[in-house]
Order: sequence, then C-alpha cells, then structure tokens
Amino acid sequence: MSKHIFKNCLLAGIVAILLLGTSVQVGQASRPGNLHLYGECPLVETTLPWPPDLHRAVSEALCHRPSDILPGDHRRLILTSLDILGDGSYATATVVMRPEAMPEGYESLLLFPSRMVVMHREATGWQVALEGTSAFVQIVQEAPSSVFDEGFKALWSDNGNVSVQGIPGSLNLKWPWKDGQEWVYTQGPHKWYNEAVNSSLDFGPLSRIPAQSREIRAAVTGTVVRKCVDSIQTDVILSHTNGYATGYLHIDKNTASHLIAGQTSVGQGGRLGITYNGTNWRNTCGRGTGPHLHFYVGRWSGSSFQFDST
Repeated sequence: MSKHIFKNCLLAGIVAILLLGTSVQVGQASRPGNLHLYGECPLVETTLPWPPDLHRAVSEALCHRPSDILPGDHRRLILTSLDILGDGSYATATVVMRPEAMPEGYESLLLFPSRMVVMHREATGWQVALEGTSAFVQIVQEAPSSVFDEGFKALWSDNGNVSVQGIPGSLNLKWPWKDGQEWVYTQGPHKWYNEAVNSSLDFGPLSRIPAQSREIRAAVTGTVVRKCVDSIQTDVILSHTNGYATGYLHIDKNTASHLIAGQTSVGQGGRLGITYNGTNWRNTCGRGTGPHLHFYVGRWSGSSFQFDST
C-alpha cells in the first residue's frame, strides 16, 4: 500500500479492514466564477475563507506543482479544508482535483482525487509542499511534536511503503451501515474529545436514502460498554475481542433505547439505530452539521475508552 493511499485512506491506521482515509473537513464547493489572478496563477477556489497571504502562497505552489501530482487544469483544483496548527506557523489543508464536468448533486468532494498540503511560515513567507514531494516530508519531520506527533511523522519517515497498523484483520470489520446502502466519506481522521490521535472518521448517508432508513450497524460483534444519551442523540461504544472497541456517535436517541450498557450484545451487522437527522446541533454527547455517523476505534480498558492505541 503506498503512502498516498494510506494517508488518503488513513483508517488503515485506525481500522485496517476498512482501508479508508486524509484529515479534512468537507464542504460543497461553489461553482467556479471569476478567477482572481496572483502573478501568473489564479487563486485556487476554496470552500471556506482563507487568510489572503496563505491563500496566495498555496495557489502559487499548486500552480507550479509537479506534473504527476493531481494532473489537470489548475482551475479545477479546490481547497476543501484549512487547519491552523500550533502557534499559527504551521497549517494543513486538502486539495481536490474535480472532474471537468461536475456531477449534479454530488455528495462529497472526497469522491475526487486529493492530496494533503502542509505549510510552514518562515521569515521570508509561507513554505508550501504537497504530499508526494520531498519538501512535504521535510516540513513534517522538522515540525515540533506539538504540531505533528511522532506517529504521524513515522508515516513519512522514508520513501518506502507504509505497513498497515492497528486493528488485526481477524477482527473482520464491516462497514457500519446497512448492507446495500451507499454512504460517503465526509470527514477524514480527526480528533474527538481531547484525545491525542486522529481516531475518528465521519460517514454520511446519501441524501436520497429516506431518513428512517439511514441505519447504523455494528461493524463487528460486540457488547455495549458505554452509552451517552442527551436530548437528541446517542453515542455507543461496543467492546470486542482482544480489548478493541468501536464507537458510534450521532444515533437518533429514540432509535437506540434497546441498547443497555453492560447488558446488550450486538452481532456484526446488528442494528444500533438510525442517524440523527437534524442540522447544526450541539449537545452533551456531540455536535454536527448534518446527518452522519462519527465512527471511532480504540481499546476498552477497565471502564474507559483508550484512543492512543490505534
């Protein structure tokens, strides 16, 4: 498995069986309008506001990117995320190459080819590098551990392939939704609560699936060991063999009453509930902007979920 596939499908580091993943926040891109020029290069379209100096620097770097990285017209690139890190001198983003003809009603920009971008602000301005270049590796390796932890740096420590780590194949995880349904990958590996690692992925049901049919299913046989319930949603953790555990957040509260911590066992593919189908909510168990499953993986130890193991 190549580094590019691993990073853009990073759930291999969290859930090896699902072969997923890059840390992004996905939004619908606006339709291209007038392009603003910076030097000889147009500013790359974004899905959220960017600081002007950083936007110009990244657009310039993307304009002059290597020909084998996201080949195609520069004007079809879209920057779908921006995370400012540390003291503000580092940042990461995801750039997507959309097709020449955008499909109507597409569900996620992550359906299209993408690469990670890293940025470091130096005295002379922003240094920008794309995943797949030596400059990318250099920025990552030289960054303080408060910006990129040692586990992340290890992914880029050489030019070879990255071995799949984490949950063993014997656990035989399945997609955590009803068989036959189509869901999309809507946010890459990201943190949850205050854990130190990117433990979680978001998946959303296609909008054409009726609300009452957006079923969340157990990825593997397990026992309910923790359940958070607030006024609208449920967060459930199942423990599995060898101490592993999976978590399922944003289940509609009214559809998960059958799950009781310490008592309920659920078979692989067993129904946990349906997605909470509200928009722009924030409550005790979590927050979100639309129907999706926040799926996370780690270990269950004693009476707590451990994020630092996968």
